[in-house]
Amino acid sequence: MNYRNSKETIETENARQAAKYNENIQIWQAANDTMHEKFNVELAASEEALEKLYALNFIYPKYRTLPALTSICEYFMSGRCTALEGPNGAYNLYENELRMNTVISQLSTIIENLEAIKQNQYMLYQQVSYMTGTVQAIHNEVCQIKGYSITIAQLTSLNAYYSAVTARNAQIMTLCHIL
Repeated sequence: MNYRNSKETIETENARQAAKYNENIQIWQAANDTMHEKFNVELAASEEALEKLYALNFIYPKYRTLPALTSICEYFMSGRCTALEGPNGAYNLYENELRMNTVISQLSTIIENLEAIKQNQYMLYQQVSYMTGTVQAIHNEVCQIKGYSITIAQLTSLNAYYSAVTARNAQIMTLCHIL
């Protein structure tokens, strides 16, 4: 008799847990789909802003990479260059530093050697560090969410991040319209 009662109690609890699990999976899936929709909208807006900026053809297509752009930007900010083209231009300086292995052009290599590039490509180091920190913060937040029940309200920091991305895209679009 005791065995049957225990068995029935366990089966009832298992059924209750299975129902709760299925409900949580549905809630999680809905929240996951909503998040992916929002992420895709923000990603598309960022890509559109970037394409419009590139369409102005200020930067030669070969140099439209994060390592090249941050290096070139750093050349201008530090006063090492005042033009993109020419023998003393940023493109030429970047190519020379590539040949001398002073700068690293492959993003995968940059991530592996982040501390090593800190000396020669400081701006790139800062951007990659910022991106790594942002991705880690997002990862940590997602890992902290308990169970399967995820709500958009729990992802406020992601919303804040994407609001900042939207604001930056608006600045870029304004600049594109001005130019």
